[in-house]
This record gives sequence, C-alpha cells and structure tokens, in this order.
Amino acid sequence: MGSPARSTPEPPLIAIGASAGGIEALRLVLPSLPYELPAAVAVVVHRPPVQEDDRLAVVLSAGAQMRLKTAADGDAIEAGTIYVCPAAVHLVAERTHFRLTTGPRENGARPSIDVLFRSAAKAFGRRAAGVVLSGMLDDGTAGLGAIKVRGGLTLAQDPDDAAFGDMPRNAIENVAVDAILPAASIASALVSFAHAAAAGNNGSVVQPHGRTEASLFSCPDCGGVLSEVDADGVVRFRCRTGHAYSPRTLFSKQEEGLEEALWAAQRALVERTDLSMRLAQRSRERGFNKAAERFEERAAESRRRAEIVSSAMETPREALANAEADAAS
Repeated sequence: MGSPARSTPEPPLIAIGASAGGIEALRLVLPSLPYELPAAVAVVVHRPPVQEDDRLAVVLSAGAQMRLKTAADGDAIEAGTIYVCPAAVHLVAERTHFRLTTGPRENGARPSIDVLFRSAAKAFGRRAAGVVLSGMLDDGTAGLGAIKVRGGLTLAQDPDDAAFGDMPRNAIENVAVDAILPAASIASALVSFAHAAAAGNNGSVVQPHGRTEASLFSCPDCGGVLSEVDADGVVRFRCRTGHAYSPRTLFSKQEEGLEEALWAAQRALVERTDLSMRLAQRSRERGFNKAAERFEERAAESRRRAEIVSSAMETPREALANAEADAAS
C-alpha cells in the first residue's frame, strides 16, 4: 500500500453514514477507493457507546487501500485517509480539521450522521459528498439535504440492495439525490467526484434560508418543547437543549413513549384490582360487608379500565401495520 496522495491543501470531503447492516455495505465501498484518492473520507456508524473504537477500525480496514484510522479531536483533514468516528461522540468537520464533540444526541444517536453531513455541507459546500447506506429510520436525511442545497454530491444506497432499506429510502423520498446505487457501484461515483472537486470544482458555499416555528411536541430526551425547523428542504425538530429529531424518528420515539406509558397504566390498574380484592376479602372476613362491596366495585372498575388500556395497546400496532402495508402496495 502506497503513501496517501495530497493533491490539495484542503481536499474535498466524502461523508458516509451507516447504521444497521451498514458494515457490510462499507466493506464493499471502502476497499474500492484507491489509496491516491484526492479526497478525505469520514465515516459515521451507529453503534453502542461501549463498543471498542479500534475494533471497528480493524473491521473496516480489511482490504482497504487508503489509510484508515479512528478519528481524533483536531485531526487534520488529509486526502487519501479514511477517518472513522469513535463511539459516543459526534464527528464535526471544519475547513481543515475534525472536532469530536459530546453535544446533544440527534435522532437519539451519538454519533449522528446528520451532524457530520451538516458540518461537511457548511465547511465544504460543493466540495462535499454525502452517502447514506443501510440503516433503520432516517438519520442522515436532513444532513444530506444540506449537502444537496449547497451543491455537493448526494448518493444513497439502493434500498433493495441494503440489508435495512429505511435510511436510504427516507433519504431518497426527501432529498433529490444525485444517484441511487448498489453498494458495489458507489466507490466509482465517489472517485469521479473526488477528482473533479480536487481539480477546482468547488464553487461557493450557499447559505439557504430556513424557517423555525414552535410545535406542540415535547422532546423525548429532556421533555422540552420542540421547534419545527424547515431548512435545506427537509423538516426536523429541535429543542432548546439541542436534541434533534427527524419526523420519522420522532414518531418512533413517541410510539415507544406511548407504549411505556400504557404498560405502566396497565400495571397500576392490575395492582389496584388485586389490592381492592384483597381488601374486600379482609373486610368480609371481619363482617364489614358494606366496605367489602365498595372495594369489590373499585376492583371491577380497575379491571374494566385495565381491559381498555390493553385494547389500546394493540390498536396502534395494528393501525401502523395496516398503514405500512398500504404504503407498500
């Protein structure tokens, strides 16, 4: 393996985001990038915060021609190098270097693909490329929109080629991506982009207008009020703390919160029914029949409410399944 080429002091930046099933896609894309690529590559993969950073770098370096390393705070952005984001931090691209931050989670994730993509769009403009690979929900969509608006290259893995097609599918549905490709064909498009951008096709950094207004929704992370942000052609929600959600991820988090609340309500009602019956039995044993009847009435009411909650827990799942089936047909 040769030394990485440095064709420009500030090389173009290729930002790649992946989640569930994304390792397999990356193992097709990264080894196909030549060691002399006149661009830097930054990779964000959703993973548990306790996962060892070196382990992911070792897995992704198998067969890679380019130098590959776990990104460190302050790393210079150099051509011919792949930077893999560590666990539990965001990877932010500046004009000449990377920063690692522990800012608020976005879409429930840290690292977040959107954070990397937005920073790449802001710092590199037309000299940035964004790639969304296999994953669930829609992290990366808003960031890809930022790259698109500023004239950069936007690619999405073909959802039918991905192990989990949600993430690229949501990007395709919300951003006019430049190409939809199987993982095996993505490297070729990136090589063409890198050479064109390094040759001076950088253009200007566009600062598009956006709209922010208050919403009626609360943040799943901290409970604060979420603002609706319409920027770069993509809608997302952000609280004052900085937690951010795309519509699909916010919907998923709300569904999780609703289910947890319903389980808690059902558990409380079942326990109330059991306690009321125990008190009714003790009252009858002591000859307090009127008190026993009141406890039995409370037990019956709690049982009825528990049945209503149980029914409500099933209905949203059925409705969601039907909606997804209708959308697929």
